[in-house]
Amino acid sequence: MDTPSEEPEIPDPQQPPPTDADTSGTAQQHLIELQRTNRALRFLSSVNQALMHVATEQKLMQAICEIAIEIGKYRMAWVGFSEHDLAHHVRPICHAGHEDGYLKQVRISWAEDEFGQGPTGTAIRTDRPVIQSDIMHAENFGPWREAALARGYRSSIALPLHIDNQVIGALTLYGDAPYIFSEEEQELLVELAGDLSFGLSALRTRIRQQKAEKALRESNRRLHAIIEAAPFGAYEYELHADGRLVFIGYNPAADRILGVDHARFIGLSIEEAFPPPCHDAHSGCLSPCGAHGRAI
Repeated sequence: MDTPSEEPEIPDPQQPPPTDADTSGTAQQHLIELQRTNRALRFLSSVNQALMHVATEQKLMQAICEIAIEIGKYRMAWVGFSEHDLAHHVRPICHAGHEDGYLKQVRISWAEDEFGQGPTGTAIRTDRPVIQSDIMHAENFGPWREAALARGYRSSIALPLHIDNQVIGALTLYGDAPYIFSEEEQELLVELAGDLSFGLSALRTRIRQQKAEKALRESNRRLHAIIEAAPFGAYEYELHADGRLVFIGYNPAADRILGVDHARFIGLSIEEAFPPPCHDAHSGCLSPCGAHGRAI
């Protein structure tokens, strides 16, 4: 039994057949999108390199903005942090590209008022990326439209930034043409914002650790100075992993009061440095302190 063949598709008489110009235009558009996606990939790669080498938060954010211009080929890039004042201002931290006084001229907030309805404020407030495909005709871009168009901004994307799972601000990028952010580019930029947030969190964690270590060193220095000047004898021990208390220090008063050169005991366990009956006299006062690693 013969299988019926598929009927040929009948062209719609209301639609003109595609021309060479149509085909060429579509191919050109695909090429442009591919180029922008490739630039976004290089942008993402360069950002990850910067995350490994930049030592401070300010330098990192400035580097990201500069990479956005040099490699991403965006018109302008800036990072703003959300202020928790009454007006909920967005404070510019850094920028690169054709800024030309824009951030000083305009007012941007993340409040619910008219100054918080733009891409940056909305991204911070809602914790979602916000795309403005056509700044010239966007309904909610009124407060900034004139200043933006005067600087060649035609489209934008705002990406929320996080530290410890809290939105702290946004990275905003401007394009020089409308409708330039394809789905592929958007996905890459969202990934980039996540990497930048991770880098900022890591930097702040490192700074907190450095401050804590500095405070601990200063505390130990002060304690050592007090012990050195004390009129009473003092010993310092260290608790080792095997449970031994090891003699690691003493103050001048200990030598003076006991008439003993304690330097010869450095590195010995309490049993070796002070054998019975001396050890029995020491153990009662040292055992509670030894649990914390050191005894004085």
